[in-house]
Amino acid sequence: MLSPEQKYLESGGSKCPNCDSTSITGCGPVEMDDGAWQNVECEDCGATWTDTYTLTGIMNYEKPAV
Repeated sequence: MLSPEQKYLESGGSKCPNCDSTSITGCGPVEMDDGAWQNVECEDCGATWTDTYTLTGIMNYEKPAV
């Protein structure tokens, strides 16, 4: 059986780890020195948790013209 954290990560952060609802909302994210965080709540069951983010790469980098 998957832990709530594993279930949430497996869903790509799109489903509540408690009830599998897709009615989740977050405010933020708030930046920190080494990443960011965001409080999240399920609108259906009321579960709350904090998403944590770390930089893993960049996309669409364009070097400025000289």
